[in-house]
Amino acid sequence: RIYPTVVLKDTALERMCQMGTYEPLTEEAAIHTAKEMYKALTKAGINVIRVGLKSTDIIRSEDGAVGAGSYHPAFRQLMEAEIAKESIEEQLAKIPMPLSLPPAEVYVTFMSHPESFSNMVGNKRSNKIYFAEKYPHLRIKYAVDETMTPGGYAVRHDKTEI
Repeated sequence: RIYPTVVLKDTALERMCQMGTYEPLTEEAAIHTAKEMYKALTKAGINVIRVGLKSTDIIRSEDGAVGAGSYHPAFRQLMEAEIAKESIEEQLAKIPMPLSLPPAEVYVTFMSHPESFSNMVGNKRSNKIYFAEKYPHLRIKYAVDETMTPGGYAVRHDKTEI
């Protein structure tokens, strides 16, 4: 289980935050740290059964128990989407990109097992938006491949057009 620190209201840790003696991780830092821990544990053959604090009525309410920190109800998906983005980006770096001006259009397909498709796309389409903005010359299709292992991602270079 991987639980980033969440500061609950009316606790000693919240008082430490208020005094400036403790600074909680940002959501981005918590996701990065959890991602690296998750990768190391799974590489060692350890099954990670939970990532992030489970949502409860007390935590979710408008006057919820969270005082500070990186609580998100879909924390595991945020982390798994970062893993997907990292994997896809590493594979994109291996595809030859034309240097012509204006840039040629490169057609690629991002693929995953159906169970991993939402992580490939990202929470609230965050990965789709990221790749569209960072690589405007790419024409990206998203597809599922039942033969792939869940949690695995592939990039297929389809063609390049000038």
